[in-house]
Amino acid sequence: TVKDPTTGKTQIIDNKRYLTKRQNDKMSSRPYLILQYAHFLRDTYSTPGEPPVEVYVETRVSLNGRKSQRLVDPTVNLSLIKPTEVPDSWVFPLRQPVWNAENKKNRFGPALRKDEIAYRAIPKLEKEQKEMVRRHEMD
Repeated sequence: TVKDPTTGKTQIIDNKRYLTKRQNDKMSSRPYLILQYAHFLRDTYSTPGEPPVEVYVETRVSLNGRKSQRLVDPTVNLSLIKPTEVPDSWVFPLRQPVWNAENKKNRFGPALRKDEIAYRAIPKLEKEQKEMVRRHEMD
């Protein structure tokens, strides 16, 4: 969304107008590309001699099998963020672990034995993992 700071008028931008489908797909999960696009929109919609427009983003993303969540804070004006700024102030951390034992228990089968990332990400996973492997081998 592009907002004129003088009048308060907002305009929802259709990304198809400026981005290909591939560009839009890539940008949706990469905060640095979202920021570049926000700066492009600021430069495109700002009038010389007037304050630059404000750019706000409403985006949801599902990464690596996680549930969908907001990636970028929709209350932050991205046109003011410098590309070198640490994204902690405007990018939300992922709240769900990569691997969810309860929902994915039969998805990996024997590969569960080798899932070291899941061991570190989910407390008490080892006990649950052994039980799931035992049940999977019985099937």
